[in-house]
Amino acid sequence: MHRRIHSALASLAILALAASACSSSSTGDTVESDAAATVNGEKISNELFLEVSDGAIAAQAGPSAAPSAAPSASTDPEQDIEARRQTLTQLIQGEIITQFAAERDVELDDEAIDEIIAEGGEELETQADAAGLDPETYAEVYVGPQYLLDEIARGVADEVDVTDEQVQERIDQMGQTGEGVTATVSHILVETEEEAIAAKERIDGGESFADVAAEVSTDASGAEGGSLGEDVPLSNFVPEFASAAATAEIGVPTEPVQSQFGWHVILVEDRTEPDMEGIEEDLRAQIALDSEEGQAALQPIIEEYNTAFTDAEVDVAPRYGAWDPEARAVVAEDAVGDSSAPPAPAGSEAPAGTEVPATEAPATEAPAATPVPTPTS
Repeated sequence: MHRRIHSALASLAILALAASACSSSSTGDTVESDAAATVNGEKISNELFLEVSDGAIAAQAGPSAAPSAAPSASTDPEQDIEARRQTLTQLIQGEIITQFAAERDVELDDEAIDEIIAEGGEELETQADAAGLDPETYAEVYVGPQYLLDEIARGVADEVDVTDEQVQERIDQMGQTGEGVTATVSHILVETEEEAIAAKERIDGGESFADVAAEVSTDASGAEGGSLGEDVPLSNFVPEFASAAATAEIGVPTEPVQSQFGWHVILVEDRTEPDMEGIEEDLRAQIALDSEEGQAALQPIIEEYNTAFTDAEVDVAPRYGAWDPEARAVVAEDAVGDSSAPPAPAGSEAPAGTEVPATEAPATEAPAATPVPTPTS
């Protein structure tokens, strides 16, 4: 079993889904009554579509709305219609990706579904329940397309040689930056180094970290004794903060650390390091895909991926709308080609409140003083 890799193919694939293109489409008059749509002749069953879209509507309506009552859960019919169209868009995009992967002998079989569920764990099961779906259907619809793209990218990575030295260099880098590390961490944020030194001296003199934080910290966390949460991914924080927290002695306040927000005194009460042996396969794959050789091998696959969308013959049952080739989305029939129409979802997104679980530690919102940096992978 392995985690998903944030591959170059996967990242570019998400961008490609949102790009405009002249994809094939037709009126949908030939779609059979038991199908919501067809993709290159393959049915997306009406039963599956209604099951997934009912769950999406219920999730939008909030936790008090039972999935079985989804069609009437919302008080906004237009919102319900849009949720159904977004769901059908998602299923169509997923089917195109499934067919693209099948041409490369990559399939979402029972073993793959079991792997996704095992990796998602209790979080995936909770989110599946919130979406009104069993874990297998949730995994197939909301995680499966990305799984397939990652597996294709992994196949490319397997053809690129990566040395043990390169892997060790990446591991050392992770240790310095806090990548993959989670911690129970608090901090005191002040404007100047002198104020930070004074705060640390008070703590070293016997005052509690929480009391000093509550008195002098300019960050909102001061009201909570400086606490930034338990098991928080250090990747949530700015690099200077993350690096200091990754190497700090447990239970001992750090010397003042400067970031763009001011000066921090950091207290790490607990820290969980990633299982480097367990993720070595993924590190090798990512290093391979980041290399010139890996990028060159990915490029034709990305072009073929875009062609798969451009050439797809998509028919939508008229009762649900029509396929807009440029938006790559299901829209109202009179909105086809309308640039003001709502954009297609970027990839396979779960309904709000039931997001696909992360394959590493789940992200938590960073405090105002240490915002989440823009992902680079």
